[in-house]
Amino acid sequence: MDKRLDFFQVDAAYIAYLLKYDSRVPKVDYSAVNAHEKFLCGIVLKVHGHDYFAPISSFRTSQRTNIIIKDINGKDVASIRFSFMIPVPPGAITVKRIADEPSAKYRNLLNMELQYCRRNANAIYSRAKFVYEAVTIKKDPLMLKNCCDFSTLETACAAYTNIILKKEISDNASPDKPAQQKSSIIDQLSIGKIKPMICDNGEKTQDMLVLDDMSLNVFDYESLRHYRNRMKVNRPGHVWEMLEDIEFLQKLGAIGIGEDEMMHPTAAGLLMFGFEYEITREYPNYFLDYQENYDVDVRFTDRIYSTSGEWSGNIFDFFFKAYNKLIQNPKIKVPFKMKDGLTRLDDTPIHEALREALANCVSNADFYGERGLVIRNNIDEIIFENPGIFRIELREALSGGVSSPRNAVILKMLNLLNIGERTGSGIPLIFKAWKGEGFNEPVYTEQIEINRCFLSLSLEKTSDKQAINKR
Repeated sequence: MDKRLDFFQVDAAYIAYLLKYDSRVPKVDYSAVNAHEKFLCGIVLKVHGHDYFAPISSFRTSQRTNIIIKDINGKDVASIRFSFMIPVPPGAITVKRIADEPSAKYRNLLNMELQYCRRNANAIYSRAKFVYEAVTIKKDPLMLKNCCDFSTLETACAAYTNIILKKEISDNASPDKPAQQKSSIIDQLSIGKIKPMICDNGEKTQDMLVLDDMSLNVFDYESLRHYRNRMKVNRPGHVWEMLEDIEFLQKLGAIGIGEDEMMHPTAAGLLMFGFEYEITREYPNYFLDYQENYDVDVRFTDRIYSTSGEWSGNIFDFFFKAYNKLIQNPKIKVPFKMKDGLTRLDDTPIHEALREALANCVSNADFYGERGLVIRNNIDEIIFENPGIFRIELREALSGGVSSPRNAVILKMLNLLNIGERTGSGIPLIFKAWKGEGFNEPVYTEQIEINRCFLSLSLEKTSDKQAINKR
C-alpha cells in the first residue's frame, strides 16, 4: 500500500466475516436505501505486516480515539474512528471512485474530506499508532472496552488471506458457483481454525510460540530420554550430547524465554515431549490416531491413540509407535540384504519414504485444527491425514525444492534423528520410492473447505492392475 491516503470500499462479505469475531467491526450496508454507501479511509498504519484502515463517520465529538475532519471554514463535518479500524487484505478492498458519485454535493464533500486527510497524514498515522499500542501493548482498560480487538482481527485477516485469497478458491470452484463456494468456506472458518494462521504469514512458525502460562513440568522426561538415546545412535559425538536436560531442551528449541524472562516450554517442546493432558490445554482439538485394519470383518485389528492414558500421548512417542506398525504391513517387503557381509540391512527406500511421509504429516499439521492427525494402515493402502493445508501451493510442494513446514522446530527435532528433509525434497523422495517398488503413484490432496491434507499411498502394484485389465 502507498502511504498516500485514499478512500476505499471494503468487500461486504469480508466485513461480515470479521463481525463473527468482533461485533465492534463497523457494519457496511451498500444496499441501504436513501443512504450513501459507507466506506473506509485508506491505510493509516502498517503493523505486523497488516494494512489497517479506519472508517469515516459522521460522529463529530473529539475523543482520544478519533481525528475530527473539518471543512475549509473550520467546521467539524466527520471523524476518522481509529477505535474501529480493521486489518484488510488487498483482495478485499477497492479504491472509492469519487467521480462516480451522482450527487455533486456529495462528491464535493468526499473530495474535501480526502484532501483534509492527505494534508494531515502525519497526525493520522500518529493517532492510529497511539490507539493500536494502547490496546495491544499498554492494555488500557477503557481502550480495550471500546476498541476492536486488533489481535483477533489480525488473526482472522491472516486466515482469510491464507484460505480465501492465496488458495484462490474461486479458481477451483465450478464455473457457475465460485461465489457460493467462497461464501461457504468463509462461513466455516471458526476461531479455532484461524487462531494459528497468522503465524503462517511470517517467518516464525506456529511451534516457535513460547507458552508463558506453562511450566517445565509439562514434559515427560522419559520421552526425552528416549529421544536423546536415539540421537546418540544417529548423531554420535554430537556437541549437545553431554548437556543437561534443560540446556539440551533450550538448544533443541523446546524451551524459550517468556515475557516474564523465565523459561517456559515452546509449542514444539510441548507437542514433542509433553504429556497429552498438558498438550490439550493449549491445543483442545489435539488428537493422534493410528488405525490398523487388515480384516474386513473387524473395525480395527490394532489402534494407537493419544487419549488412551497408556502412554505419553506426545508426537515423539506416537511417531515411532506408528512407524513400527506401518513397516509391518504384509505388503511391505524387507529384502534380505547384508551390510559388510555381517549385518542384515533392513532399511529400504520404502522405509525411508514412510518416515518421510510421517514427518511431513507431523511437521505440516495445524494442531489447533479439528479432527486431529490420523493414520490409516489398511492391507492395500496407507493414508496419512492431518489438519491444515500446505503453507505453499500444492503444486510447489509436489515439484520439490521449496520447503515451508508449519512446524519447523519439530521438523528440526526429527532431522536430528536423520528423519525428514528440510530442502523440499521429501515428497519427491516418496514418489520415487513408490515408483521404484512398482506401487501405484501416491496421491496428495487438499480439502480446503475442511482445512485438511491427505496422502494416499497405494500398496497395489501397477503391474497387478495392468494384468487385471488384460483379462
